[in-house]
Amino acid sequence: ARVAQSRRRIVTERHKRELRRARTDAWIEAITALETWLRDALAGGDAPLLNIDREPASVHARAAVEALDPLEDFTAEPIEAALREAIVEGLDIKPRLAFGPVRTAVSGERISPPLFESMELLGRESSLARLELLKAVL
Repeated sequence: ARVAQSRRRIVTERHKRELRRARTDAWIEAITALETWLRDALAGGDAPLLNIDREPASVHARAAVEALDPLEDFTAEPIEAALREAIVEGLDIKPRLAFGPVRTAVSGERISPPLFESMELLGRESSLARLELLKAVL
């Protein structure tokens, strides 16, 4: 009986360590993901801009600001509609290429959480300020 209790205790302690490790990993991932919201996207320098074609990115940023500035309802659906009209249709850019510069301006990364929802969460002022910063840097 003692051996069985000892084994259960060892298994239980091992399980607790694994749970703590998993929780710690989850917290690290969450903090990394939240970094986008806790800092200005391009304030850390122009590293996100190294692989971006500056001329089209400047045009995209300008079109995005012009499309988003008059929006009264700054939620994901109107943001997406305005950006698609301004960049995809207005500039005749393929959708998979159209939003890269906007994503970089908003999140500071080439890969980020969903763009339109991110802009909604950041709000009008922060989203437009980040796009204006991209225009200024380019």
